[in-house]
Amino acid sequence: DAVDDAGTVPNGAAGGTAVPNVLVNDTLNGVPATLATVVLTQTATTNPNVTLNPATGAVSVAPGTPAGTYTVTYQ
Repeated sequence: DAVDDAGTVPNGAAGGTAVPNVLVNDTLNGVPATLATVVLTQTATTNPNVTLNPATGAVSVAPGTPAGTYTVTYQ
């Protein structure tokens, strides 16, 4: 069960990590999902400067990304 996450970076001009690990509030068969028990895949993003790292679960914002609300979809 993937639960929506929300995150921000203090300065879009500098970029940074908006969400440290998208799995923190997700479950698999009723137990917490971890990078050891699932394979993360980014399926979409509303801005190519906002991406999911499948090895860490982190959502990163590239430097120079305009202020706004963006969505990263994963499975």
